[in-house]
Amino acid sequence: MDLYLTRKWFSPTSTISELYLPPPMSTRRKSIFILEDTDRGLTSEMGLREISQIKAKFPNACAIPTGRYPLKLDFSPKFNKILIELVGVKGFSEIKFHAGNTPAHTAGCLLTGLDRRNDEVCFSNQALELLHRCLGPVFKNESVFLTINRDAHALPYQR
Repeated sequence: MDLYLTRKWFSPTSTISELYLPPPMSTRRKSIFILEDTDRGLTSEMGLREISQIKAKFPNACAIPTGRYPLKLDFSPKFNKILIELVGVKGFSEIKFHAGNTPAHTAGCLLTGLDRRNDEVCFSNQALELLHRCLGPVFKNESVFLTINRDAHALPYQR
């Protein structure tokens, strides 16, 4: 199964995207919001050295490179539960979908929300539960991939 996350809202401190839930996974909601650190223009085509150099300039403040990544279920000792993790991201590790509201909560991860505001997602726990309800059965039967891209009409934050 392929999931798609499109980055749409950019600020100096965060990036907010929509994660589309393909039917029939969710009949009431077609998407949830995802908050990440600031999009610094990283892509999966970049080399590890280039990604590491950009990350060094902005410690703990870089969104995941755009690209296509496998997802898996993994136990998180920090949260003491099973969470969905992105794997194979150059220069990043332990990237999980988890609850949280602001850039201070991301630590390089993906925060879920049912609503959004400037630099914030809301109803995070409910969105995380929805994501797990939708994807839990899928992981038992097939591989799951996430493609992260930027909305062609969105204007990224410029320094």
